Amino acid sequence: MGPLSFTFPVPQPVAWSNESAVYSSPIDRTKPLLITWSGGDSNGFVDIQGYGVVGGYDVSFECAAPTSAGQFTIPSSILLAMP
Repeated sequence: MGPLSFTFPVPQPVAWSNESAVYSSPIDRTKPLLITWSGGDSNGFVDIQGYGVVGGYDVSFECAAPTSAGQFTIPSSILLAMP
C-alpha cells in the first residue's frame, strides 16, 4: 500500500461581528439581544452560550443557529432568567 492523498475543504472561521457592541455597555435584559457573525461553514451551525453565577448556582443557556443565517436573537425571556 502506497501513501494516501486526499483533500478536504476547511471553511473560514466564524467571526462574531457585533461583539464589541454587546460588550461596550450593560445588556438590557428586558430587550432581545441580537448576535451577528460572518464566515463559517454555510452548512454548519453556530453555538451561542451565556453563563452566570448567583448565590453559588450556575445559570446558563445554549442556542444553535444555522451559520448561513448570520444572526440570532436571544429572547428577553431567556435574558431575564439570567443573574
